[in-house]
Amino acid sequence: MKRRTDKVSQWELIVLALIAVGLFAILVSLARVARAQDYEARLQAATLSQEAFQQIRTARSQVGLAIDEINDPNRTGLVGGQYSLITVGRGDLGGAMTTTNPNFAAVVLAVLRKAKLGRNDVVAVGWNGSLPALNVEVLAACQVLGVKPIVITSVGSGMWGANDPRFTWLDMEAVLNRSGALAVRSVAASLGGEGDIGRGLSPAGRDWLGSAIARNRVPLLAPQSLSEAVAQRMDAYQRAAQGRPIRAFINVGNGAANLGESNKPLPTGLVDKRPAQLPNPSVVRAMAEQGATIINFSDITRLAYRYRFPVAPLPMPALAKGRMFAEKKYPVNLAVIFTVLIVVLLFGVIEIDVDYYARRVLGMRPRDGMKG
Repeated sequence: MKRRTDKVSQWELIVLALIAVGLFAILVSLARVARAQDYEARLQAATLSQEAFQQIRTARSQVGLAIDEINDPNRTGLVGGQYSLITVGRGDLGGAMTTTNPNFAAVVLAVLRKAKLGRNDVVAVGWNGSLPALNVEVLAACQVLGVKPIVITSVGSGMWGANDPRFTWLDMEAVLNRSGALAVRSVAASLGGEGDIGRGLSPAGRDWLGSAIARNRVPLLAPQSLSEAVAQRMDAYQRAAQGRPIRAFINVGNGAANLGESNKPLPTGLVDKRPAQLPNPSVVRAMAEQGATIINFSDITRLAYRYRFPVAPLPMPALAKGRMFAEKKYPVNLAVIFTVLIVVLLFGVIEIDVDYYARRVLGMRPRDGMKG
């Protein structure tokens, strides 16, 4: 190899850069949009959710409830107020808005798939009114997969949820049942709030919650303590299961009986923890001790980032749009070949450059095997 008498020229570097850019352009031109492996099921769940959202929005307007266009800019009717007589805790407005995108049902379905839930599997579901859109999406995903949910509701709601006393989650649930779209009714209901007994609410607020349970004809759970609330729920789930094994417990929101009153939040999504690591008393602990898989939908923003899902989108994306449904796929084998080619070219240039500096700058002898 003939030794250099000067450094690598800028033109040589420019040529290498152009080669790299050209190879990258070839890869981009060969990219193809590929549907998700579970595309049809995800589309069906999102479509069911969208139809259910429309039914709830129509029923809400019939009750005479206005939509807050500042906090619900997509006018979904699924974002409530900040405070009300039945508001039992804080809420995340961004998370609530994220779930009003019916495409979020695809995220729910993906989590249930990850838990290996399928046709005729029985699951226990516990939620409150904090995320009514997500409640709908859980029902839609279960219906698409053929999963059989047994639902217990805490009627109280956090901020931005179903916290209008005239139109609680149980009222929304009744709307969906009358339409036949998502025909699942709660087998029992409690007031919710601290201790699951309505602590933290005014007497008027507790009366409103009791009225919602009564008008929707749902059996009332009236525990005297958190431990009793957990025990009553477990009994109600077992009765409704009628001897069938409960494969999983799905929690939505931050209900005290479901998650316990630990200061350490439970991970969102599929929970990989031993029973002894879960709060006690809590339904998640009791279910895990019986061998059920635990699925927790609480920190919605974190879950959305995990699945690369848009947070609080504005305007609302079209149905079946986004990475949960389709994504660009690049020719991986060709990308590997191009990468190796670029590395070889760079290595050749660097070797010559190193040899030049060794001889000219550092005063070293040429390496063995190099001809003068």
